[in-house]
Amino acid sequence: MIISLVVAMSVGNIYHDIAPYRWVRQNRMKAMEVVLVGNIVIGCLEVGIGQAFNHGSFVEGCLKGMATGSMAFVGEMWAVRGGKGAGKFVFDSASSIQENLMTGRDAWSRFRTDVGPVALTFDKSLIPSASFGIYSTLGLVFAASKRRFDAKNSLAYLTPVFYYRKDLSSTEHVVATIGGSIGNVVSYRKGFFTADRIITHEMIHVLQFRRFMSCNDVPLPWVNGKYIAFGRDICTASAFFQSNTNNLHGYFRSPFELEAYTMEKD
Repeated sequence: MIISLVVAMSVGNIYHDIAPYRWVRQNRMKAMEVVLVGNIVIGCLEVGIGQAFNHGSFVEGCLKGMATGSMAFVGEMWAVRGGKGAGKFVFDSASSIQENLMTGRDAWSRFRTDVGPVALTFDKSLIPSASFGIYSTLGLVFAASKRRFDAKNSLAYLTPVFYYRKDLSSTEHVVATIGGSIGNVVSYRKGFFTADRIITHEMIHVLQFRRFMSCNDVPLPWVNGKYIAFGRDICTASAFFQSNTNNLHGYFRSPFELEAYTMEKD
């Protein structure tokens, strides 16, 4: 997902105010079209370049990538429009096919998903191999120690979901405490927006985190081992740090946040 990383970091430098956020909120359907086109273009480039690198056809790879990019958008949309875990499964399937094609594997040879800190890989077998990421593990530990587990939504979204112990009316900290995600661990606060809106917003970030799983394939023994792999943590930390500064100016121009605001359920 190096192309995704470069695109996100580049787009993050284009905006100099929160005008893109206003446009997204006022033009949701057009913004969704932009997300769809983005998925298609990134799929085309990643699979096309990957297949060309593996002595295949760029054009053929591009066309396959366009199909998987469209499939990823459908899964993304379904996940936040009622499909929840089923939509996540479709998105994970599209991402897995895309990763397989760009590395010269058969399209359906491997399926990868993650639940909390555990990344599961089904490689021509019904028995998965498992590896742990540092970012989501820390997120799970932090959320479990300070928040309450939401079993219903966790099961529905196939993602650990927690809610803050205090609702918004009992805290003075309004900004940046309504919801959040660390890796693929989601937290939300009751008492402001609806739970569905906050959770679906954060689920988009969970799916964005899934996009970078191929960073775990980089053959660096001190980064990606058999049971512990944090190549994805490094990739996403670089992207999110560059695009999300510790102020609202950076927050509202981040392409990751713009996608989440586009896709979230009102």
